[in-house]
Amino acid sequence: MSFVVTDNLPARAGAAAWLMVPAAWSISVVLDRNREWEGSPMVFWLLGAAALVVAGALQLVVVLQALRPARGFSARAAIGVLGLGLAVSMAVGWAIPLWLALYGIGMLIAGAVGNIRIATAIGLGFAVGTGAFALLTIFEVGRPDSYGDYPVAGVTALFIATIGAAVGMLFWPENRVMQAERPIESRAG
Repeated sequence: MSFVVTDNLPARAGAAAWLMVPAAWSISVVLDRNREWEGSPMVFWLLGAAALVVAGALQLVVVLQALRPARGFSARAAIGVLGLGLAVSMAVGWAIPLWLALYGIGMLIAGAVGNIRIATAIGLGFAVGTGAFALLTIFEVGRPDSYGDYPVAGVTALFIATIGAAVGMLFWPENRVMQAERPIESRAG
């Protein structure tokens, strides 16, 4: 008799990475007293940017595996939009509403194509984060940085979207499709 042990590592690591993004960028904003993004603030921003790339890549892997059985244009569109979101976050991580919107659209498409409710919830979280960014920027909440951006808007949007993504990754039901399987031989006695 054999059993299967599953390892949900990509989703768990993705959840941890999503949580690191707003944490690191929040520390960066707090440390940036002179609003010039030099020294320690830049180190924490870069740490958050690296976590963003890892989180996006792992989310793409999890969705790719979940949509593996799906065929057609819509499945390819979901993967394409998520891939574009990853590329944009790598190239211009500071463009928070742009990659939030791309990840949100990609997850909404993935949710519709694969009938994955949690993907739809993650997509809506990204959409709410994008909306929060827009509203807080329009109402000029917080002090602007040296670029004229409002860090409070970015950090708030990040917390909304990434905490939702992290929770979604932890409870991703379709991970059963992509979990690493290792057979375990039972001890017959």
